[in-house]
Amino acid sequence: MTDTQREIAETVFERNQRREAEINEALKREYARREAAVKNMYRLRELRLSRDEKKPKPDSHPNRWQVGTVRRTQARKFFSLSPVSGRRREST
Repeated sequence: MTDTQREIAETVFERNQRREAEINEALKREYARREAAVKNMYRLRELRLSRDEKKPKPDSHPNRWQVGTVRRTQARKFFSLSPVSGRRREST
């Protein structure tokens, strides 16, 4: 092997080593990024679960919407608008 061929081979070898080192460094960064994303995902999941535990469950008061409807209906029974003045008057 001549000196020129040896220099070319060494240059190619060094270039390949640099490229390999860059790829390894990029893989390390990608692994760290994924690890941080997974950690954040679990943190957000825990926050959501703790928030959901603090909320009152809709089944705890099954009639709460019906109660409001009944009150409005009862109010309509007792009050109506006077056709002449537009004022409220109490029904008897």
